[in-house]
Amino acid sequence: MSNADAIGIVLEGGTPNVVKALIRADHDVKIGEFLIVRDREGRMGLVQVEHYEYGNDFYTESLGIVKSLIDSEVLASVLDKSTYLSVWLRVIKENNAKVQMPGNLVLKFPEIKDINKLDQTQKKFLELLYEEKLEDPRYVKYGRIINTNIPLLLKINALPMHMGIFGETGSGKSYNMRYLIDVFSNIEYDGKHYAIPMIVIDANGDYIDLAILSMKREYVNRNGSRQMITRYTFTDIPNSQRFRLDMNLFTPSDIAYMVITAKYRDTDVAQASLQMNLLELALNELRDEDYNTLFVEDGFSKLQQKVNEIVEERKDELGFTKNTQRALQSALQTFRSKVKEYDLISSDGEAFSYDTLDEIFFKQGLVIIDFSADGAPGMDLLTKQIVVGYIARLMLNYLVKKKMNNERRILSLVIEEAQNYIPSENYPVNARLTKDVLATLATQGRKFGASLILISQRPAFVDKVVLSMLNSFIFHRVYHEDVKYIQSATGGISEYLAKELISLPRGQAIVTGLINSLEIPVRVQIDRKSELESDIGSEGDILEILSG
Repeated sequence: MSNADAIGIVLEGGTPNVVKALIRADHDVKIGEFLIVRDREGRMGLVQVEHYEYGNDFYTESLGIVKSLIDSEVLASVLDKSTYLSVWLRVIKENNAKVQMPGNLVLKFPEIKDINKLDQTQKKFLELLYEEKLEDPRYVKYGRIINTNIPLLLKINALPMHMGIFGETGSGKSYNMRYLIDVFSNIEYDGKHYAIPMIVIDANGDYIDLAILSMKREYVNRNGSRQMITRYTFTDIPNSQRFRLDMNLFTPSDIAYMVITAKYRDTDVAQASLQMNLLELALNELRDEDYNTLFVEDGFSKLQQKVNEIVEERKDELGFTKNTQRALQSALQTFRSKVKEYDLISSDGEAFSYDTLDEIFFKQGLVIIDFSADGAPGMDLLTKQIVVGYIARLMLNYLVKKKMNNERRILSLVIEEAQNYIPSENYPVNARLTKDVLATLATQGRKFGASLILISQRPAFVDKVVLSMLNSFIFHRVYHEDVKYIQSATGGISEYLAKELISLPRGQAIVTGLINSLEIPVRVQIDRKSELESDIGSEGDILEILSG
């Protein structure tokens, strides 16, 4: 690029980390934008816009003539040409360039129409940005870095380190996740395409059309077949599968915890420890039974009778009281009524099980758990927590067993409305049934190939312990109350870039953390793709609805 391509010049007063520059006023500068500084020897360094101010030597408060122009119709177009941008640039990479030297030129990145067809100049600039990562299939292209046509590279090996996607309603979170599903379902390696196996907890039906439309294209996986895309519902809907639990996959201790926490969400479960011990004992003594039958109509009375028998015949030996017996029977009834309402317990062996997870992995599948009003009509939050807790326990147990057998697996669990399952103390929801297991999945699951992606309007509403386990973040427009919280939770986001979070346009986001190949916060524009757009759940145009 020649000197004619320069948009600015470096000024005096720079520091080792920050460069001051003047940039042409007609450049549409953005906080977080990347620029190039070229020194007098032709060496180039990478910088990022941290802050800017407009200036003009004529329009200053100290000149009295300016005040007279307030009521004047004079257009001082000639004087306007002296307007400039004072810009503070954070030094990202120096590459032996003397970036801070006054007189260095500031350049934009070259226009790139096709990332796969680069001329020598474009390659030189992209090597400064990405080095050898552009050719590494472990980095996938995502969106466009602001004010360029250059995609941000995401490091797929960072997925097991977990990720959070946050933004207020209408900021573009769900579309972004659809975009990411498309990116992670189209990973090219050695001439073939692969997909990250994903289970999506769909709170509002934002993803169900991906199953209906099968993403409008095919993905070839290691078995050479079409990628598995399945929608699980809690009522009978064509082209979907019914979601059912298999209680036999869990130990008596696991089942006892699920049953008791489903009843005592508002109190300390430790207070119900006697009930858990009693139920665990009853299930152990019924270990030859099919646990599924114990929670359906015919077998439920057998479980109740076993509980009564233990208390009445061995109360002196074991110390269980009638009060414990009655409380446990109440907890069993609560759990039973929840699973009965949506026919959640498998009676024919067709359940969401280890075999399902194996199929998702080998077919590199996309599975959508549909909690929308269509897929789970009238389902309350407790029942949803039973389902999410079941999937999280199943996934953790599955990955641990595979790792112990020296079989490598990777599974990603995406949870919309994450605050309903891993709430912080600031959010008025009790989720003991899911919170503990998801916290375990976040802290321990990464070693076994678990990837957790949490999506929520408010990061402050997600449990702090789990939030601290997330090592990658994508932030859309957020509430102003969350800005300080985000800065403290993530680190590395500058004050000026953080302020942009409250006014980001729909379709823009800030990506930070391990998944970001540049290892610094990057502002991106997420392209709208017609094949990823969805009108399912859209309210439509009000005037068109009223006018018919």
